[in-house]
Amino acid sequence: VRQAFVALRIESRPLIVLRVCSFEFFRLGLTEVHWAAPILSGLKGRQFQSLGQAAHEVHVLLFGRDEGYCNYTSEYEAYCIGRFDETWDARLGKGSRVVDAHGQRLHQSFSPDLLNTYVELAPDSLANGGRWVRCCDLLPLVPLGMSDSDAAARLARELDPSRNRRLAPGGAHAADGSSGHDRDDWRSGRAQGSGASSGDCHRGLAHGGACGLARGASENAPPKRARFSTKNGLCVYRRMGDVDMPHEIVDHRLVEQAVHGQNSMKMLMIRPLDPPGARQFEVPYVETVPLNDRFKEVWCNKGWDPGPDGSTGRPHSNAGLYDAHVTAVKLQARTAKQPEVALFHQLRWGHNVLALSPPPPELEGAGDALLPIA
Repeated sequence: VRQAFVALRIESRPLIVLRVCSFEFFRLGLTEVHWAAPILSGLKGRQFQSLGQAAHEVHVLLFGRDEGYCNYTSEYEAYCIGRFDETWDARLGKGSRVVDAHGQRLHQSFSPDLLNTYVELAPDSLANGGRWVRCCDLLPLVPLGMSDSDAAARLARELDPSRNRRLAPGGAHAADGSSGHDRDDWRSGRAQGSGASSGDCHRGLAHGGACGLARGASENAPPKRARFSTKNGLCVYRRMGDVDMPHEIVDHRLVEQAVHGQNSMKMLMIRPLDPPGARQFEVPYVETVPLNDRFKEVWCNKGWDPGPDGSTGRPHSNAGLYDAHVTAVKLQARTAKQPEVALFHQLRWGHNVLALSPPPPELEGAGDALLPIA
């Protein structure tokens, strides 16, 4: 998919069209309002951290803050242009996965067999030969340029229930194997009572009804995400894409407040540390994690620890990723005004933990710390 537009329609007429600016597989991130009917004109030009958050705001304006929730992956559709045949119809929406939404564990359809099928998602239905497809049936959305083999491997990881995932607002990975965007549903209303089924409590817009829910249900608020510094010169990892590559924060800014009562959304201008001279680009703050969050995991998995004599652990293959991590330590140490070897020790071993190998020789002061440092 080159770009992604989804719409909420009432009696075949679009009520609002949203452009999903940041998407990858089941993650539907930064979203902006592309077009809105007069009843929702106040949303024109607004940006939201995720499609789920945008759909919730639309739902609140239409029905009120206490009137149920919006199952946006089923109620929002995309006008899809592609080569439709019997094979397409046989594969569309034939997969099923378990997601956590609105305090329940639900089964949601998706289309794993259409993983590498190219389609265009248009903002309207003016083009001939297209059809409306539910948002969930279009998942996973593979960004243009990803190879078929990489897409297949990524999908296998996304669906692996044993994968250790972290839960955070705005679409971070969940521990139960559900994908990040499913957790955006916590923004879309109140949790259902244990005795109610989704059919009892959720009347979809497609059937012309408001989303009803027994009053007094408890909020299904997620755990709060730990904040971290976004000072220019510090380094982060991305939650999607090349998740093992550290990126330098070049700049940051705040955009329009997404939901009333919440903090404004922060955007980071970042650049990957390999290859040298790589272009910088902008991502939402919520789609990044600090360097200390994954440094140890990546460093250990790659086996980069130096030998006892201090000889470098730099590999012959994929040396660029090793160099990027060394550069990240140097950049972060300079910004944080810390010695490079001390910062590396904190990232690799932790505070007040005895090191089992010396720091990389590429770091300043490594020659003075050939013995493990405490």
